[in-house]
Amino acid sequence: MKRNILASATLGAAALLVGPLPNGGLGVMQAQAQADTVRAEVGKHLKDASALIKGGKFKEAMAKVRDAEGVANRTAAENNAIEGTRFSAAMGVSDADSMAKAFEALKAGGKLAGAQQLQYMEAIAGTYLRAATVPRHWTGPTSTLQPAATTPR
Repeated sequence: MKRNILASATLGAAALLVGPLPNGGLGVMQAQAQADTVRAEVGKHLKDASALIKGGKFKEAMAKVRDAEGVANRTAAENNAIEGTRFSAAMGVSDADSMAKAFEALKAGGKLAGAQQLQYMEAIAGTYLRAATVPRHWTGPTSTLQPAATTPR
């Protein structure tokens, strides 16, 4: 009896998460995947920016991020992709203010776990310290981190 209930629950969960429903609707995972996609007009700029980042051309990558930002009616997934790319490019040009802007947007989008937030904050703080320009108004969003968050070593 327990086995039958467990098998039915597993089958139901798999059907919900994986495939289309008989009425043509989408399962949860499929709907989430569609919500997390990036349109071609945004993706083209981000792909170019990523290639420039890999090539060490960070200023040009920031320009491509601004081009992606200029696309109208962006989705939340597109904004997250833009901000993640902005963070990487800004780190390359030691632009801590842009890094902080990207971090705040990613955090607001709910895409960063506590440990990831700590890593991003450390990168921002290190960039400010290397430039010796730590702004007095930036204290970092430490209040949103759980006390158990540590940096993986």
